[in-house]
Amino acid sequence: MNHKLLTQGLLAASIALAASAQAADVRINGFASIAAGKSFSQDTSTGTLNNGDKSTYRIDPTNVSNANSGYDDDVNFNPDSNYGIQFSSDLGNGLSVTAQLTGKGSNDYEAELEWAYASYELNDEWTVQGGRMRLPLYHYSDFLDVGYAYHWLRAPVDVYAEGISIYQGLALRYNTTLGNWDFSSSLHYGNGGNDDSDIGDLYLDDYFGLVINATYDWLQLRISQHRVEHYVDGLADIAPAAKAAQYGANTFLATDDDPADIIFTTAAAFAHFDQLFLGAEFTDLQMPDDEKLLVSANAPFQTEERQAYMLTAGYRMGSLTPHVTYTERVVTFGDSQQLGAANKELASSSIIVGLRWDFHPAAAIKFEYADRSDDSDDEVKTLLGNSNEVSNFAIGLDVIF
Repeated sequence: MNHKLLTQGLLAASIALAASAQAADVRINGFASIAAGKSFSQDTSTGTLNNGDKSTYRIDPTNVSNANSGYDDDVNFNPDSNYGIQFSSDLGNGLSVTAQLTGKGSNDYEAELEWAYASYELNDEWTVQGGRMRLPLYHYSDFLDVGYAYHWLRAPVDVYAEGISIYQGLALRYNTTLGNWDFSSSLHYGNGGNDDSDIGDLYLDDYFGLVINATYDWLQLRISQHRVEHYVDGLADIAPAAKAAQYGANTFLATDDDPADIIFTTAAAFAHFDQLFLGAEFTDLQMPDDEKLLVSANAPFQTEERQAYMLTAGYRMGSLTPHVTYTERVVTFGDSQQLGAANKELASSSIIVGLRWDFHPAAAIKFEYADRSDDSDDEVKTLLGNSNEVSNFAIGLDVIF
């Protein structure tokens, strides 16, 4: 499937639909984050990687070759900085359109079409949507780019970093109330991709997703499961010798001729008690076909499973909100001649402490320190070094308008 043509077609359709409603009111909202930070490698004398370099704190672990996708020892304003402008219009009779342009510092602030979809309310409970939308992988997926919407400077990287966040397709949404509980669920189908991945043009085909939310006063619960076929576009056309040189002799990636299945499951719970709030989220990625997938350019091994979770707590004291978060992320590898055995782990744990200051009704300043430890097996550290042994400090300003 030509994903670029599909995206262009969706954009053209959205523009045409909006143009057909000349008298419709258009609502414009926006957000921006300006942040600066740097990393602090734990071993400052010899470096933490086998080549003598120091570890970097990656905001996007799937794109390690982009210097602006993470922090090193120099202050950088790009990894966590972004902006977005959203246009929405109610065309009447249950029909509406939404489009959003987003620019990120990791991509030179170039504006990209993040959303472009139409919604139609079938009745008070059912809504159907079509177009370019956010993949609903996490509790905060719908506003992951809007830093003002949550207490962290950034959502925890160990949990919220799968490399693909957008899909083109359909969604069917259902909302209802049972007693004191509000329920919502959604079904999703479509395709997606990431042209900036270190392993090439990574695509998702035949994506199916189910999300269920339940809310009771102070408690929010969410579960989801997503199934998809993935492949690296054009990889089947690369000669075996060139493929081995680029990705490693023992690494085999799924191709468009032979895609591999992925099952991604999540669960989350968040509780709000006046000033105190607590949260937990768990994610699990499995490769049931026992196919190969690169974790990143730094870890060319067969991935069998990737699990991550976080626990977070905060306390609102007027305009100040101190908070603390603990995360763990474990990647389990399959058979590998390089590692010598199966079930070896690339693992990390992090403690994140931060402070949010709401100095303005539409703006917040945030301070955040993240300390990450490398808990990988010795065989993995022998090949990769202490790649996860790094800390980061950042300061950011989030605004909405």
